[in-house]
Amino acid sequence: MYQRVIDWTDQMETRRLFESKLLRHARESLTVCSPQEKDDRRDSVWRIAHGMVVLNLPDELAWTICVDWKDFEEIGKYIVRLS
Repeated sequence: MYQRVIDWTDQMETRRLFESKLLRHARESLTVCSPQEKDDRRDSVWRIAHGMVVLNLPDELAWTICVDWKDFEEIGKYIVRLS
């Protein structure tokens, strides 16, 4: 349902709100899914979070996932912009 709203709306505020909800739902479903589903669900959570970070959205969960789930050798690739 969240993805359908994201695809349907042209209002950025609504899109950002539902992207955040989609990320939280995907992460919660990752914690309760079967071991056979873990890899696919983990990839889905990563894609959603990474997309939000690429767009520089101020979502703490997305940034936390992208930083915590990456190797420390690659962390230097991220550019930090202080506003």
